[in-house]
Amino acid sequence: MSTPPQEPEGQGQPGWDQPAQPVPQPHQYDHPYGQPQAPHLYGHPPAGHVPPNSPQRPGPYASHPQWPGPYAQGPYAQMPAPVPQPRVQPLPDPKDRYSRGVWRQPDSRPGRFLWWDLLPVVPYLVLVVGVSLVSLMLFSPAEEISLTPEEARLEFLISGLTFGALTVLILAVAGKALWRSLVVFTHHALAWLKLFLIPGLWVAIVGVNVLLMALVMALTGAEQDVSANQAGIEAMLQAAPFWAALLVLGLLAPLVEEYIFRHLLIGKLSRHLNIWFCAVISVVPFAFLHVSSELFAGDLQAVLMTVVPYLTMSIVFTLAYIFSGRSLLFVWLLHAFNNCMAVTLQYWLAPLLEDLEGIEPYGVILAAARALAGPLGLL
Repeated sequence: MSTPPQEPEGQGQPGWDQPAQPVPQPHQYDHPYGQPQAPHLYGHPPAGHVPPNSPQRPGPYASHPQWPGPYAQGPYAQMPAPVPQPRVQPLPDPKDRYSRGVWRQPDSRPGRFLWWDLLPVVPYLVLVVGVSLVSLMLFSPAEEISLTPEEARLEFLISGLTFGALTVLILAVAGKALWRSLVVFTHHALAWLKLFLIPGLWVAIVGVNVLLMALVMALTGAEQDVSANQAGIEAMLQAAPFWAALLVLGLLAPLVEEYIFRHLLIGKLSRHLNIWFCAVISVVPFAFLHVSSELFAGDLQAVLMTVVPYLTMSIVFTLAYIFSGRSLLFVWLLHAFNNCMAVTLQYWLAPLLEDLEGIEPYGVILAAARALAGPLGLL
């Protein structure tokens, strides 16, 4: 009996005559669950792979049109640098029409009136203004300015203690407003150049005062006179050391006056009234308060000859406060620079020119020096 022929091994099974298919291996970019995976740091994405944060890939990981992701312009593109923004951006006050600034300057937000804002005002009116008015009622202006060295030293000491106490009160109630007013120097990279405006404005004050005084003397035919306020300050400067005069008359007194006449009468009052109307309210009392002796004496010519420097100075300070974004710091620095220069000239320049007063060519220089040291109205 013959045996049937044996079939080759593998025959009889489906596809036995087809080549064996390789077993698929997982790709390094394939997710275990079939989703694409982010490319390796040093590898290359497979063909057709779309990164998750690509603009062409919709979904929650798509790139924002203004902030493209790292794959917006290629597999390793970097995110563009953000646009630089101002370092300080005070929020506008919806109830303050000027809180967005004047003349494109950032506003310092003086705020609204509060009851403790009057804490420095009441002692100023009582100790400075009230005592001056009472002394004018009891004594004539000529008797008031004739101070002995001991009286001048005592008056300077009282003035120093008064302005020192008022400065402490102002820093307590308006320290935050003073700090916010620093925005005038920090709102962009070159804002600190405004510091050079301070000596420039002082030179403008001096030049305008010299021209106006020359015009007034030409029209009236009278000689330049020194106000009783200025004469009293000069007497105190002769009895006080230079550093003390710079501290009291150059730094403390300007802060007190700018807080009252600019920060309150313009900055906070402008929430309720037009800012230019507030400017008039600030300019007129500031100027005529420093010639109160001449007003009480009733000498209109003396008032005209003495009020011009203070009026010019008050107008420049007021405009500087408004156009700097109601910055208490800026106008304080401007006022302090003016007073420090006046004290310096009074101490070092005036004694050198006293011997030249009788010589005709140097009389103009002496008049100019007096005009420089004239706007030292503080008390």
